[in-house]
Amino acid sequence: MKEYLNLIALTKNLDNLNDKDLKSYLSIGLAGEVGEVLNLIKKDLFYTNHSVERERICDELGDCLYYLCNLVNELGFTIDDVIDKNSKKVKKIIDKHSAYR
Repeated sequence: MKEYLNLIALTKNLDNLNDKDLKSYLSIGLAGEVGEVLNLIKKDLFYTNHSVERERICDELGDCLYYLCNLVNELGFTIDDVIDKNSKKVKKIIDKHSAYR
């Protein structure tokens, strides 16, 4: 993961955007790529005579990962920060739902 993060950091700001614009660029890029994933899934689920290759979805998910990881870094967090925080949140959800079983 560290090698990937170092690699993508080299390309996150090829246009030398200022901090504010870079955060906007990365956020909009992430939203756009998520939209592409959703569009492929929509086509796969609802269009007759149309199937989407799994590789195309994987490619778009990779683009989402690119923008997400760069945005996380640009906002001053690490991927580990985000994973740790989200893991705690998920554990609370699991605990809450386990109490009802």
